[in-house]
Amino acid sequence: MLRSLKSQNKKELDRRLNLLEALWGLTEILDDSFQEIYNYVLEKLLDLTRSKYAFWGHVNEDKNLMTIYSRSNKAMKNCEIESEPITYSIADAGNWADSIRQRKIVIINEYENRNGEELFEGHVAIKRLLSVPIFSHNRVTAIAVVANKLAEYTQEDAEYVKVFVTSAQAIIERKKTEEALKESEEKYRLMIESVEDYAIFMLDPEGHIISWNSGAERIKGYKEEEIIGKHFSCFYTEEEIKNGKPEKELELAVANGKIEDEGWRVRKDGSYFWANIIITALRDEHEKLVGFVKVVRDLTEKKRMEEMLKEERRLFIGGPVVVFKWMAGENSIPVLYVSSNVKDQFGYEPEDFISGKINYADIIHPDDIERINREAKLYREKGVPYFEQDYRIITANGEYRWVHDFTVIERDSTGQIKHYHGYVMDITERKKMEKELKTAYEKVRETLEQEREFKLRTAHYFFNPIAIAKGYLSLILEEGYSEEKIKRAIDAINRVEKVVHNVTKRGKIVE
Repeated sequence: MLRSLKSQNKKELDRRLNLLEALWGLTEILDDSFQEIYNYVLEKLLDLTRSKYAFWGHVNEDKNLMTIYSRSNKAMKNCEIESEPITYSIADAGNWADSIRQRKIVIINEYENRNGEELFEGHVAIKRLLSVPIFSHNRVTAIAVVANKLAEYTQEDAEYVKVFVTSAQAIIERKKTEEALKESEEKYRLMIESVEDYAIFMLDPEGHIISWNSGAERIKGYKEEEIIGKHFSCFYTEEEIKNGKPEKELELAVANGKIEDEGWRVRKDGSYFWANIIITALRDEHEKLVGFVKVVRDLTEKKRMEEMLKEERRLFIGGPVVVFKWMAGENSIPVLYVSSNVKDQFGYEPEDFISGKINYADIIHPDDIERINREAKLYREKGVPYFEQDYRIITANGEYRWVHDFTVIERDSTGQIKHYHGYVMDITERKKMEKELKTAYEKVRETLEQEREFKLRTAHYFFNPIAIAKGYLSLILEEGYSEEKIKRAIDAINRVEKVVHNVTKRGKIVE
């Protein structure tokens, strides 16, 4: 009996040693492929349980399907089907899947009495079976099955299998996690490297650059080999470096998790660009600072456009032109929008128009409203894109002012009018100048007409009598003395004398 007991103890010790060797072997195959790990696990399952066949399968998250990804070589030699993964419905599977459904170890030592059921369709017939579920976070994630041991399976076999496969599953899940992480990191790296619109790079805790992407090269101008290891302060202006801004930004990122800022930054060639930056502090699982990630966008063009628009708006809104957006209508002119300078130009609050309190037609001079409606209708019917009109409006203080209205017609794809954009400018002073110019022109024209009349009268009342007198005197010289001729010459001279007298006394050229 003592010899028998010693023999049993030796066998038990050998099995435990085999288990320890199998577990130790798992640590040596961490870098192997999944298929190599599965093959090792199945081989050791056969040795630990002295079975002829071993199988390994994975349960999906919904716990309704199981896929056999790996089977032992011995099993495959006796199979009639290919070695591709096979998926089974757990609900329809045979007794070998009870360990999944019941969430416990299943031992069947008289499998041949269960209607000659095979383990899987097309596989070898099973006589004995040990099925062990593998748990992860209280969920059955896999199943290890050994079959056709010569002796009956015992609870001790189940414990050995459970210990071994639980350790194996932990290694497999860890490897899957690492593989997924590597794949994710690789995808992330490729994504970061391919981004050209953003400069994305990492800094060590002191602010030295440790990674660089193509976007950073395009925006900053540095190649990777030129910039790695340099301090990121090289992107800041001299004044900001003197003020310690780079260091302050890192301090704020550490304190708040991240910071966002905009400002001028410096390229490799010394040129400046307007940048939007985000610096995020990176920490490990122990909350230790391991570095920073910095994302930079070049907003120079956007900044330039914003400044231009701001300047244009300042000049425009501060100028004399009031912008209206009118709803399409016949006679009523509802206002959808009006620029704020309507207050300065005409004294009205913008909200009075937009709210509907004041309709634009209400401020048009009663003598002009019919005309401008008639003209606008004519322009609409012609299909013109814009038209111009001059008319009078009443200001908030009751004064009528002349305005020039340049109206753009907005139409939809069918040609229907959606609304109007009106650019209205006070031209009262221009109208006054035009009136003054017209008055001045009339005065000049009248003066010129008077001058012409003066010349005509001068010729008639001066030159004609003088010519008559000269004519009679010439005849006397030629023909001799004649009392009649002398009388006529004296009459002509008297006429001139009378005209001169009227001009000097009455200011008129008359006899």
